[in-house]
Amino acid sequence: MIVGVILGTGLIVGTISAILTRVLLILGTSMVGAFIVGTAVDALAFQSMESKMLLSLITQGSLPSTMPVDWHTYTILGGTVALAVVGIVVQLRATAHQYNHHHHEEEKRPLLIQDYY
Repeated sequence: MIVGVILGTGLIVGTISAILTRVLLILGTSMVGAFIVGTAVDALAFQSMESKMLLSLITQGSLPSTMPVDWHTYTILGGTVALAVVGIVVQLRATAHQYNHHHHEEEKRPLLIQDYY
């Protein structure tokens, strides 16, 4: 029974990811990039308050009472979300189906084995 559920779920998720490859790739790269930039800005500008809170949440299972959630946290969170949205919009516009990315390149012929004989 469990094997059937796992196989069925795998087939459904695999089919969805095969159909929506472009969208999932754009969403993933935008979110990961925004998280990396947000974490770097937090570490440089606010002495890594968000990182300390995340580490405490992972290790202890709760936020410490000595570390209040203040405007720094909301600033980084808002900037990360805004950067992810900008990344999604830019990538969707730059990789549009109607846009020809190879308009300036000459047409290349694939290398075939018959070309050597």
